Amino acid sequence: MQEQINELKYLDQKERIERSVELVQNLIERQQKDDIITFLQHLIGDEQATLTARPVMLAVSTSLGSLPPPMLKELSHQILDILGARASSTFEEPTVIIRELLSDCYQQEGEFEKAADFLAQNVSLGSSRNMAEAERARIYVKIAKLYMQNRNWEKAGEYNKRAAVLQVRIAQPETLLDFKICNATMLDRNGNFLDAAHKYRELSQVAAEQDRFIYHQKAVICIMLSPAGPRRSNLLNSLYKDERSASLSYFQLLQKLYLSHLVKGDDVAQLASTLEAYQQERLGAAVMEHNILAASRIYSNITFAQLGSLLGVDVSKAEETAATMIIQNRMEGTINQVQGVIGFESDVGALSQWDDQIADICHSVNAIVDGISAKYGPLTA
Repeated sequence: MQEQINELKYLDQKERIERSVELVQNLIERQQKDDIITFLQHLIGDEQATLTARPVMLAVSTSLGSLPPPMLKELSHQILDILGARASSTFEEPTVIIRELLSDCYQQEGEFEKAADFLAQNVSLGSSRNMAEAERARIYVKIAKLYMQNRNWEKAGEYNKRAAVLQVRIAQPETLLDFKICNATMLDRNGNFLDAAHKYRELSQVAAEQDRFIYHQKAVICIMLSPAGPRRSNLLNSLYKDERSASLSYFQLLQKLYLSHLVKGDDVAQLASTLEAYQQERLGAAVMEHNILAASRIYSNITFAQLGSLLGVDVSKAEETAATMIIQNRMEGTINQVQGVIGFESDVGALSQWDDQIADICHSVNAIVDGISAKYGPLTA
Protein backbone atom coordinates (compact mmCIF):
# COMPACT_ATOMS: atom_id res chain seq x y z
CA MET A 1 0.00 0.00 0.00
CA GLN A 2 2.83 2.39 0.86
CA GLU A 3 4.35 1.89 -2.57
CA GLN A 4 1.04 2.79 -4.25
CA ILE A 5 0.74 5.89 -2.06
CA ASN A 6 4.26 6.98 -3.02
CA GLU A 7 3.49 6.60 -6.72
CA LEU A 8 0.63 9.09 -6.40
CA LYS A 9 2.99 11.86 -5.25
CA TYR A 10 4.52 12.24 -8.69
CA LEU A 11 1.26 12.65 -10.61
CA ASP A 12 -0.43 15.94 -11.46
CA GLN A 13 -3.59 16.79 -9.49
CA LYS A 14 -6.11 15.59 -12.10
CA GLU A 15 -4.40 12.25 -12.58
CA ARG A 16 -3.78 11.90 -8.80
CA ILE A 17 -7.53 12.27 -8.15
CA GLU A 18 -8.42 9.77 -10.86
CA ARG A 19 -5.87 7.19 -9.68
CA SER A 20 -6.80 7.70 -6.02
CA VAL A 21 -10.51 7.19 -6.73
CA GLU A 22 -9.72 4.08 -8.78
CA LEU A 23 -7.46 2.73 -6.02
CA VAL A 24 -9.91 3.26 -3.14
CA GLN A 25 -12.87 1.89 -5.09
CA ASN A 26 -10.82 -1.20 -5.89
CA LEU A 27 -9.91 -1.62 -2.20
CA ILE A 28 -13.58 -1.31 -1.20
CA GLU A 29 -14.63 -3.80 -3.85
CA ARG A 30 -12.08 -6.30 -2.48
CA GLN A 31 -13.11 -5.42 1.11
CA GLN A 32 -9.50 -4.67 2.15
CA LYS A 33 -10.43 -2.71 5.26
CA ASP A 34 -6.93 -2.20 6.67
CA ASP A 35 -5.57 -0.88 3.38
CA ILE A 36 -8.54 1.48 3.04
CA ILE A 37 -7.84 2.93 6.48
CA THR A 38 -4.12 3.28 5.77
CA PHE A 39 -4.79 5.08 2.50
CA LEU A 40 -7.38 7.44 4.01
CA GLN A 41 -5.18 8.27 7.00
CA HIS A 42 -2.47 9.36 4.57
CA LEU A 43 -4.94 11.25 2.39
CA ILE A 44 -6.68 13.16 5.20
CA GLY A 45 -3.45 13.70 7.12
CA ASP A 46 -1.96 15.71 4.25
CA GLU A 47 -3.66 19.10 4.69
CA GLN A 48 -1.93 20.34 1.55
CA ALA A 49 -3.87 17.79 -0.51
CA THR A 50 -7.38 18.95 0.38
CA LEU A 51 -8.35 19.51 -3.26
CA THR A 52 -7.46 15.89 -3.94
CA ALA A 53 -9.04 14.53 -0.77
CA ARG A 54 -12.53 15.98 -1.27
CA PRO A 55 -13.48 14.15 -4.51
CA VAL A 56 -11.78 10.98 -3.26
CA MET A 57 -13.75 11.04 0.01
CA LEU A 58 -16.95 11.60 -1.95
CA ALA A 59 -16.13 8.52 -4.03
CA VAL A 60 -15.44 6.56 -0.84
CA SER A 61 -18.75 7.56 0.75
CA THR A 62 -20.78 6.60 -2.34
CA SER A 63 -19.02 3.23 -2.62
CA LEU A 64 -19.35 2.08 1.01
CA GLY A 65 -22.96 0.95 0.49
CA SER A 66 -21.70 -2.11 -1.41
CA LEU A 67 -20.05 -3.53 1.72
CA PRO A 68 -21.69 -6.07 4.06
CA PRO A 69 -23.44 -4.22 6.92
CA PRO A 70 -21.01 -5.26 9.70
CA MET A 71 -17.97 -4.10 7.71
CA LEU A 72 -19.80 -1.01 6.49
CA LYS A 73 -20.61 0.00 10.06
CA GLU A 74 -17.10 -0.61 11.39
CA LEU A 75 -15.37 1.12 8.49
CA SER A 76 -17.75 4.09 8.56
CA HIS A 77 -17.03 4.75 12.22
CA GLN A 78 -13.29 4.58 11.56
CA ILE A 79 -13.58 7.00 8.64
CA LEU A 80 -15.54 9.49 10.74
CA ASP A 81 -12.81 9.26 13.39
CA ILE A 82 -10.17 9.98 10.74
CA LEU A 83 -12.10 12.98 9.44
CA GLY A 84 -12.46 14.32 12.99
CA ALA A 85 -13.23 18.03 13.26
CA ARG A 86 -12.92 18.45 9.49
CA ALA A 87 -15.98 16.27 8.95
CA SER A 88 -18.39 19.18 9.33
CA SER A 89 -16.38 21.64 7.26
CA THR A 90 -13.99 20.33 4.63
CA PHE A 91 -15.72 16.96 4.13
CA GLU A 92 -19.33 17.81 4.84
CA GLU A 93 -20.93 16.09 1.84
CA PRO A 94 -19.26 12.67 2.27
CA THR A 95 -19.87 12.89 6.03
CA VAL A 96 -23.62 13.34 5.42
CA ILE A 97 -23.65 10.29 3.15
CA ILE A 98 -21.69 8.14 5.62
CA ARG A 99 -23.95 9.09 8.53
CA GLU A 100 -27.04 8.21 6.51
CA LEU A 101 -25.49 4.83 5.71
CA LEU A 102 -24.82 4.29 9.42
CA SER A 103 -28.38 5.31 10.22
CA ASP A 104 -29.69 2.68 7.80
CA CYS A 105 -27.44 0.04 9.39
CA TYR A 106 -28.66 0.79 12.90
CA GLN A 107 -32.26 0.88 11.71
CA GLN A 108 -31.90 -2.62 10.23
CA GLU A 109 -30.52 -3.81 13.57
CA GLY A 110 -33.45 -2.30 15.47
CA GLU A 111 -31.25 0.39 17.07
CA PHE A 112 -33.74 3.14 16.25
CA GLU A 113 -32.37 5.72 18.69
CA LYS A 114 -28.87 5.51 17.23
CA ALA A 115 -30.27 5.57 13.71
CA ALA A 116 -32.18 8.76 14.50
CA ASP A 117 -29.18 10.36 16.23
CA PHE A 118 -27.00 10.01 13.13
CA LEU A 119 -29.67 11.57 10.92
CA ALA A 120 -30.15 14.37 13.44
CA GLN A 121 -26.44 15.19 13.15
CA ASN A 122 -26.89 15.44 9.39
CA VAL A 123 -29.70 17.96 9.76
CA SER A 124 -27.48 19.99 12.05
CA LEU A 125 -24.83 19.95 9.36
CA GLY A 126 -27.47 20.79 6.77
CA SER A 127 -28.28 24.04 8.51
CA SER A 128 -24.96 25.34 7.27
CA ARG A 129 -25.33 24.03 3.74
CA ASN A 130 -27.98 24.72 1.14
CA MET A 131 -30.25 21.73 1.83
CA ALA A 132 -33.50 21.83 -0.14
CA GLU A 133 -36.59 22.20 2.03
CA ALA A 134 -38.13 19.03 0.58
CA GLU A 135 -35.03 17.05 1.57
CA ARG A 136 -34.95 18.63 5.01
CA ALA A 137 -38.64 17.74 5.50
CA ARG A 138 -37.97 14.15 4.43
CA ILE A 139 -35.19 13.80 6.99
CA TYR A 140 -37.27 15.41 9.76
CA VAL A 141 -40.07 12.90 9.13
CA LYS A 142 -37.64 9.98 9.09
CA ILE A 143 -36.02 11.12 12.35
CA ALA A 144 -39.42 11.56 14.03
CA LYS A 145 -40.48 8.09 12.88
CA LEU A 146 -37.28 6.49 14.22
CA TYR A 147 -37.59 8.18 17.62
CA MET A 148 -41.21 7.01 17.78
CA GLN A 149 -40.13 3.44 17.13
CA ASN A 150 -37.91 3.76 20.19
CA ARG A 151 -40.75 5.47 22.11
CA ASN A 152 -38.69 8.61 22.63
CA TRP A 153 -41.76 10.82 22.45
CA GLU A 154 -40.01 14.05 23.39
CA LYS A 155 -37.53 13.95 20.51
CA ALA A 156 -40.14 12.52 18.15
CA GLY A 157 -42.40 15.47 18.92
CA GLU A 158 -39.58 17.93 18.34
CA TYR A 159 -38.84 16.64 14.83
CA ASN A 160 -42.52 16.16 14.00
CA LYS A 161 -43.03 19.88 14.70
CA ARG A 162 -40.11 20.73 12.42
CA ALA A 163 -41.60 18.57 9.67
CA ALA A 164 -45.02 20.21 10.13
CA VAL A 165 -43.52 23.61 9.30
CA LEU A 166 -42.33 22.19 5.96
CA GLN A 167 -45.36 19.99 5.30
CA VAL A 168 -46.28 21.79 2.07
CA ARG A 169 -42.76 21.09 0.76
CA ILE A 170 -43.08 17.32 1.11
CA ALA A 171 -43.08 15.96 -2.43
CA GLN A 172 -42.88 12.17 -2.02
CA PRO A 173 -46.22 10.40 -1.31
CA GLU A 174 -44.47 7.88 0.99
CA THR A 175 -42.91 10.67 3.06
CA LEU A 176 -46.24 12.52 3.25
CA LEU A 177 -47.94 9.36 4.52
CA ASP A 178 -45.21 8.85 7.13
CA PHE A 179 -45.69 12.46 8.25
CA LYS A 180 -49.44 11.95 8.64
CA ILE A 181 -48.79 8.82 10.72
CA CYS A 182 -46.28 10.65 12.93
CA ASN A 183 -48.57 13.65 13.29
CA ALA A 184 -51.59 11.55 14.29
CA THR A 185 -49.50 9.56 16.75
CA MET A 186 -48.13 12.69 18.44
CA LEU A 187 -51.60 14.24 18.72
CA ASP A 188 -52.74 11.01 20.35
CA ARG A 189 -49.75 10.85 22.72
CA ASN A 190 -50.22 14.51 23.71
CA GLY A 191 -53.86 13.94 24.65
CA ASN A 192 -55.33 15.86 21.71
CA PHE A 193 -57.68 12.96 21.08
CA LEU A 194 -60.25 14.74 18.90
CA ASP A 195 -57.70 15.97 16.35
CA ALA A 196 -55.93 12.61 16.52
CA ALA A 197 -59.22 10.85 15.75
CA HIS A 198 -59.67 12.98 12.63
CA LYS A 199 -56.12 12.22 11.47
CA TYR A 200 -56.48 8.49 12.13
CA ARG A 201 -59.81 8.53 10.29
CA GLU A 202 -58.05 9.96 7.24
CA LEU A 203 -55.30 7.35 7.52
CA SER A 204 -57.90 4.58 7.71
CA GLN A 205 -58.89 5.59 4.17
CA VAL A 206 -55.51 6.34 2.53
CA ALA A 207 -52.93 4.09 4.24
CA ALA A 208 -51.80 0.74 2.86
CA GLU A 209 -54.75 -1.65 2.68
CA GLN A 210 -53.40 -3.94 5.41
CA ASP A 211 -53.01 -0.99 7.82
CA ARG A 212 -56.37 0.72 7.34
CA PHE A 213 -58.27 -1.25 9.97
CA ILE A 214 -55.56 -0.52 12.53
CA TYR A 215 -55.98 3.21 11.98
CA HIS A 216 -59.75 2.82 12.09
CA GLN A 217 -59.39 1.22 15.54
CA LYS A 218 -57.17 4.08 16.66
CA ALA A 219 -59.68 6.62 15.37
CA VAL A 220 -62.50 4.94 17.32
CA ILE A 221 -60.45 4.82 20.51
CA CYS A 222 -59.49 8.48 20.21
CA ILE A 223 -63.04 9.64 19.50
CA MET A 224 -64.26 7.78 22.58
CA LEU A 225 -61.60 9.55 24.66
CA SER A 226 -62.37 12.96 23.14
CA PRO A 227 -64.16 15.69 25.10
CA ALA A 228 -67.92 15.11 24.86
CA GLY A 229 -69.73 17.78 22.89
CA PRO A 230 -70.82 18.90 19.42
CA ARG A 231 -67.31 18.73 17.91
CA ARG A 232 -67.09 15.06 18.76
CA SER A 233 -70.57 14.14 17.55
CA ASN A 234 -70.08 14.30 13.76
CA LEU A 235 -67.01 12.09 13.71
CA LEU A 236 -68.50 9.75 16.31
CA ASN A 237 -71.54 9.29 14.06
CA SER A 238 -69.35 8.65 11.03
CA LEU A 239 -67.19 6.08 12.82
CA TYR A 240 -70.21 4.31 14.29
CA LYS A 241 -71.78 3.95 10.85
CA ASP A 242 -68.52 2.63 9.34
CA GLU A 243 -69.13 -1.08 8.72
CA ARG A 244 -65.69 -1.93 10.13
CA SER A 245 -66.76 -0.80 13.60
CA ALA A 246 -69.18 -3.70 14.05
CA SER A 247 -66.23 -6.11 14.42
CA LEU A 248 -64.63 -4.15 17.27
CA SER A 249 -64.69 -5.80 20.70
CA TYR A 250 -65.92 -2.54 22.22
CA PHE A 251 -68.61 -1.87 19.61
CA GLN A 252 -71.38 -1.94 22.23
CA LEU A 253 -69.68 0.93 24.05
CA LEU A 254 -69.38 2.87 20.80
CA GLN A 255 -73.08 2.26 20.21
CA LYS A 256 -73.99 3.62 23.65
CA LEU A 257 -71.95 6.73 22.99
CA TYR A 258 -73.63 7.16 19.62
CA LEU A 259 -77.11 6.72 21.11
CA SER A 260 -76.29 9.02 24.05
CA HIS A 261 -77.04 6.26 26.56
CA LEU A 262 -75.58 6.34 30.06
CA VAL A 263 -72.34 4.35 30.30
CA LYS A 264 -71.53 2.22 33.34
CA GLY A 265 -68.24 0.87 34.62
CA ASP A 266 -68.80 -2.58 33.14
CA ASP A 267 -69.34 -1.04 29.71
CA VAL A 268 -65.77 0.26 29.47
CA ALA A 269 -63.93 -2.84 30.71
CA GLN A 270 -63.31 -4.22 27.21
CA LEU A 271 -62.00 -0.88 25.97
CA ALA A 272 -59.84 -0.25 29.05
CA SER A 273 -57.92 -3.49 28.46
CA THR A 274 -56.76 -2.22 25.04
CA LEU A 275 -55.59 1.23 26.15
CA GLU A 276 -52.10 2.43 26.95
CA ALA A 277 -51.44 4.07 30.32
CA TYR A 278 -51.74 7.67 29.05
CA GLN A 279 -55.10 6.81 27.46
CA GLN A 280 -56.41 5.09 30.57
CA GLU A 281 -55.79 8.33 32.48
CA ARG A 282 -58.33 10.04 30.23
CA LEU A 283 -60.94 7.26 30.14
CA GLY A 284 -62.68 8.09 33.43
CA ALA A 285 -63.07 11.77 32.54
CA ALA A 286 -64.33 10.94 29.04
CA VAL A 287 -67.01 8.62 30.43
CA MET A 288 -68.06 11.22 33.02
CA GLU A 289 -68.41 13.95 30.39
CA HIS A 290 -70.41 11.66 28.14
CA ASN A 291 -72.75 10.72 30.98
CA ILE A 292 -73.34 14.37 31.87
CA LEU A 293 -74.23 15.03 28.23
CA ALA A 294 -76.46 11.94 28.21
CA ALA A 295 -78.17 13.19 31.40
CA SER A 296 -78.86 16.51 29.68
CA ARG A 297 -80.91 14.58 27.10
CA ILE A 298 -83.02 13.02 29.87
CA TYR A 299 -83.42 15.73 32.52
CA SER A 300 -84.41 19.36 32.19
CA ASN A 301 -82.68 20.00 35.53
CA ILE A 302 -80.98 17.97 38.23
CA THR A 303 -79.30 18.67 41.56
CA PHE A 304 -75.56 18.23 41.77
CA ALA A 305 -76.09 15.66 44.50
CA GLN A 306 -78.27 13.62 42.14
CA LEU A 307 -75.84 14.14 39.27
CA GLY A 308 -72.92 13.04 41.43
CA SER A 309 -74.83 9.93 42.45
CA LEU A 310 -75.66 9.20 38.81
CA LEU A 311 -72.02 9.58 37.80
CA GLY A 312 -70.58 7.82 40.84
CA VAL A 313 -68.48 10.86 41.85
CA ASP A 314 -68.66 13.43 44.61
CA VAL A 315 -70.80 16.55 44.26
CA SER A 316 -67.91 18.99 43.73
CA LYS A 317 -66.46 16.88 40.90
CA ALA A 318 -69.84 16.66 39.16
CA GLU A 319 -70.33 20.43 39.45
CA GLU A 320 -66.81 21.24 38.27
CA THR A 321 -67.03 18.98 35.21
CA ALA A 322 -70.49 20.23 34.21
CA ALA A 323 -69.43 23.86 34.63
CA THR A 324 -66.35 23.30 32.46
CA MET A 325 -68.45 21.75 29.69
CA ILE A 326 -70.85 24.71 29.74
CA ILE A 327 -68.02 27.27 29.71
CA GLN A 328 -66.37 25.48 26.77
CA ASN A 329 -69.70 25.47 24.85
CA ARG A 330 -69.77 21.71 24.83
CA MET A 331 -73.15 21.66 26.54
CA GLU A 332 -76.05 24.10 26.89
CA GLY A 333 -77.03 24.76 30.50
CA THR A 334 -77.10 27.03 33.53
CA ILE A 335 -75.91 26.54 37.08
CA ASN A 336 -77.65 27.74 40.23
CA GLN A 337 -74.99 27.36 42.91
CA VAL A 338 -77.32 28.59 45.67
CA GLN A 339 -79.81 25.82 45.03
CA GLY A 340 -77.16 23.38 43.83
CA VAL A 341 -79.01 22.74 40.59
CA ILE A 342 -77.96 22.54 36.95
CA GLY A 343 -80.55 23.30 34.28
CA PHE A 344 -80.16 21.83 30.82
CA GLU A 345 -81.32 23.95 27.90
CA SER A 346 -83.03 22.55 24.83
CA ASP A 347 -80.54 21.67 22.14
CA VAL A 348 -82.09 21.56 18.69
CA GLY A 349 -78.95 19.95 17.31
CA ALA A 350 -79.12 17.19 19.91
CA LEU A 351 -82.81 16.55 19.14
CA SER A 352 -81.98 16.42 15.46
CA GLN A 353 -79.20 13.95 16.20
CA TRP A 354 -81.64 11.89 18.27
CA ASP A 355 -84.10 11.87 15.33
CA ASP A 356 -81.31 10.73 13.02
CA GLN A 357 -80.40 7.93 15.41
CA ILE A 358 -84.01 6.73 15.59
CA ALA A 359 -84.17 6.87 11.80
CA ASP A 360 -80.98 4.78 11.57
CA ILE A 361 -82.43 2.16 13.90
CA CYS A 362 -85.69 2.03 11.94
CA HIS A 363 -83.73 1.72 8.71
CA SER A 364 -81.74 -1.17 10.17
CA VAL A 365 -84.90 -2.94 11.36
CA ASN A 366 -86.52 -2.49 7.95
CA ALA A 367 -83.42 -3.91 6.28
CA ILE A 368 -83.58 -6.98 8.53
CA VAL A 369 -87.30 -7.44 7.80
CA ASP A 370 -86.69 -7.09 4.06
CA GLY A 371 -83.90 -9.67 4.25
CA ILE A 372 -86.10 -12.16 6.10
CA SER A 373 -89.00 -11.54 3.70
CA ALA A 374 -86.75 -12.10 0.69
CA LYS A 375 -85.58 -15.44 2.06
CA TYR A 376 -88.71 -16.79 3.75
CA GLY A 377 -91.56 -14.83 2.22
CA PRO A 378 -93.66 -11.94 3.58
CA LEU A 379 -94.10 -11.75 7.35
CA THR A 380 -97.66 -11.99 8.68
CA ALA A 381 -99.01 -10.76 12.02
